[in-house]
Amino acid sequence: MTKFKQLQNKYKNLLMETVQSSEDGRKVDAFTIRYHKNGVGGRISEGLFEANAMWDERKSRPKGYIIIHGSEIKNGECLSIMVTEEFYISNAKNGVLDAKRDEWIEKVKAS
Repeated sequence: MTKFKQLQNKYKNLLMETVQSSEDGRKVDAFTIRYHKNGVGGRISEGLFEANAMWDERKSRPKGYIIIHGSEIKNGECLSIMVTEEFYISNAKNGVLDAKRDEWIEKVKAS
């Protein structure tokens, strides 16, 4: 959890929320990232700059995480979902990952 809090402190223009933790609560298995893509004067936003940095595994992507979703949800507000490689591997084949992803998307859209 400490690394996740460090990410939250580093990226001030991203709204990050834990959506799945390990059973012992010590590790974030999945989290959502919300940001606005449109900045002032038609430029791209600081949030989009930060999201791009997190997506790039050569730069700032948290080690051991992959992106499973990215989309615009409404009026320039975007959503990305990152999960650990372990969570992906253990849940991708049995349909749990797709169900969880859909659940997390709906939760964000409802908020």
